[in-house]
Amino acid sequence: MTIPLAMLDQGTAVMGDVPTWNGATWIPAAPGALPGTVWPDSAPYACGVGINVGDAVYITAADTIDLADASDPAKRPMIGLVVLKPTPITAVVRYLGEVGGFAALTPNGRYWLSDSVPGALTATRPTAVGSDAQLVAVARNATTLVLLGIVKMTL
Repeated sequence: MTIPLAMLDQGTAVMGDVPTWNGATWIPAAPGALPGTVWPDSAPYACGVGINVGDAVYITAADTIDLADASDPAKRPMIGLVVLKPTPITAVVRYLGEVGGFAALTPNGRYWLSDSVPGALTATRPTAVGSDAQLVAVARNATTLVLLGIVKMTL
């Protein structure tokens, strides 16, 4: 994707910055400075007011997301995590790579889409018949997950 320089706020750009979507405009940022917003691993979506930063989401319609749920075939697969909520009805979703801001993760621990709490991740692999065991991330450290993209197994 090519972003015209006229669309990029260059006021604070330094060598090595990458174009980053902040929910309203493209800005220069150091790689990873705004977790989840660096192109091409994220994108803006429409959403309901109940969607929050950190929620696991799926696509409901064109450019629209809602809470993913491993126990409901209509609410999976999870496509990523919400990393920015610029307005009550828009969200930026990170698909792949690192997402920070967590607490008490187990380094190298596996995290799955929950089959008991919509929009949540769990360290326990879902085992209920009909649930999807969708492995979605591995903890890099106590505060950062590495999203794996769509990895799916139906039980």
